[in-house]
Parts: sequence; C-alpha cells; structure tokens
Amino acid sequence: MRLCKGLKWCRWVLQSRNKRQLENGESGIVPIQTRTSSLLICFILIFLGWFPSTTFALHETDHRFTVEGRVCGEDGKGLVGVKVIVKDTRSSITAKGLTDENGIYKAILHLHNENQGDPLLIKASDFQGNAKVAFDPDDVKTERSLTVNLGGVCSPLPSGLSQWMYYILGLGAIVVLMGIGVKFFGGKSQRSRSKSTSKKKLKS
Repeated sequence: MRLCKGLKWCRWVLQSRNKRQLENGESGIVPIQTRTSSLLICFILIFLGWFPSTTFALHETDHRFTVEGRVCGEDGKGLVGVKVIVKDTRSSITAKGLTDENGIYKAILHLHNENQGDPLLIKASDFQGNAKVAFDPDDVKTERSLTVNLGGVCSPLPSGLSQWMYYILGLGAIVVLMGIGVKFFGGKSQRSRSKSTSKKKLKS
C-alpha cells in the first residue's frame, strides 16, 4: 500500500512541476538538479514502502522486548566490543548488540503478545545462553526486558556515585586553583600600582 502511494506521489510531483513550467512559458524539460532531488525523494518513499522497517514499531512498549546484560571473561572483567546476537528461535526474529567498555550490551527484539514464552538464544563470541520471553501481556506501559549475563562471573561495576565524586572533586580543585591564581596575580598587580604611585609622589 505504501509503495503504491509513493509511486503515485512521485508521478504527481513530476507532472505538477512540468505543468507549472508550461504555464509560466518555460520549457517542459525538468532541470537535472530538480529531477535528481525529486527522484531521490521518490526512492526514499519507495524504500520505506517496500521495506517496512520494524524500527517504526519499536517506539511502542508492547512491540519491543529488550535483552540486556554483561559479557565477561574468566577474570570477571567486561569484554569490550563483543557482538551479541539474540534470536527468538520460534519466530526467527533476531536483534544484535555490542558490548561497551564495561561489557554491557542491549538488544531490542520486535516482539508482540503472541511471542510470550518463546525460547531465546543469546550468543556472544564463544559464549551462549538460553532464556524465555516473559512479560505480562496485559501491561502495555512497563518496559518488557530480560537480563542475561554471558561468560564468567562479572565483577561489580564501578559505582556511579564514586564517579560523580571524582568529577566534583576535580571541579572543586579547578575552582580553588583559579581562586589562588586570581588572588596571586591580583595582589601582584596591586603591589605594582602601589610602587608606581609611590615613585610618582617622590618625584613630585
């Protein structure tokens, strides 16, 4: 349906431009720049109509299911840059994620109420895990999610509070140094002005 509408819109745009040019006494030949921009818009519309991406539906809470967690090595540290693949093995719906500096990943599947109870396969490098889609079908407001950790036992993440403390302490140190600098250079400038005034008085 969207493909047909896109094609009709493209034909209408080109015909309208030719009609306006003929009414204004201009040539019926559409300039290359105009023709290119029109074709580009048409291709975008056709692409959207032909490939209805699941992205447009993922903004609805009851249309998405998030699988998240950490991928860690034997030493407990998070593995960085590991591709994680999550697959609903019944419906073959797949989502991918990538671990960050702490080994944390997130993959969002386009699932609906009928996918309740579906088996999930989670793979990351040499690690693999299994789980099931579980949520309350009547709840369309709460995020539907599941946590699955892969690999070794992950060491605790650094506390967000301690990180903020570092930022606050760093900012405080900068403010103190700026205050010391202003006081030092301000006092030096004042002493220079005092000496200059004293010299002028002696000369007079």
